[in-house]
Amino acid sequence: MAHAFGLAVTGRPGQAYSFPASEHDDTHFRNMVQQFFTMSGDHKPNVLNADGIPFACVEDADIWDYAPNYIMAREMGSLEGVVLMLEVALDWARVSGNWGWYETLKGFILADHRTTLGPHQISRLTFSRSAAGVRNLIRLRFADFDRNPASYVEERDEAAIRAWGEQVLDVDCRYGSPVIVEDPDTARLIAQRLLKRLALPWEMVHLVTWLEGARLEVGDTVAITSDFHGFQGEEFTLFGKSVDLKRHRVELQLARPAKPGS
Repeated sequence: MAHAFGLAVTGRPGQAYSFPASEHDDTHFRNMVQQFFTMSGDHKPNVLNADGIPFACVEDADIWDYAPNYIMAREMGSLEGVVLMLEVALDWARVSGNWGWYETLKGFILADHRTTLGPHQISRLTFSRSAAGVRNLIRLRFADFDRNPASYVEERDEAAIRAWGEQVLDVDCRYGSPVIVEDPDTARLIAQRLLKRLALPWEMVHLVTWLEGARLEVGDTVAITSDFHGFQGEEFTLFGKSVDLKRHRVELQLARPAKPGS
């Protein structure tokens, strides 16, 4: 709800509908966030703790869905409230110009999700690049394109085209298609999002480490340093993991979008 009040003031051009904001919206949002700050401390019923982190504790419960290996949840926290409050903190930063609260919440969420692996923690590493599915030119036809050729948008990544050649994706959102788009701004946004996701090849790393890799989770950021491969804190995202307890080895599948010209 707090984020909704923030959106009414700040909006998200190109991402969310912008409601006309009034002076009362701005005043209400500022007063609401200031009340959050007033109700800060390490004891309930405060909204935030002394560090500005929202209280989010899951009630004790026994989860039998995985019987016989059921889960006993006791005194466990949840990041859900923190992530939701991060949106409010972003709205507050855009309104006030003070990014301190936003950076605090973001750091709390991400701090434990970046792991560094150095040469002495790497048993084996192979590096490759995959261009499968790369599309750096998006052509989208929408609405009544057959009668009105203006119902067409095109988005291209010139740097990617120069680096890897033109790779086209045609998207059909005309009348009669499974998915229909009528609004030009929506059509443009779809093309932009597709281009952002598909324009670059992916750099893939298969890395074998020891059991310190067992605590990593899919989605974590892994910073790799390997002089042999020319990596100095190069960051990749973890997409897959397998653990071999007998051999005390963990295999990691990591990837990241390639940089044009690399």
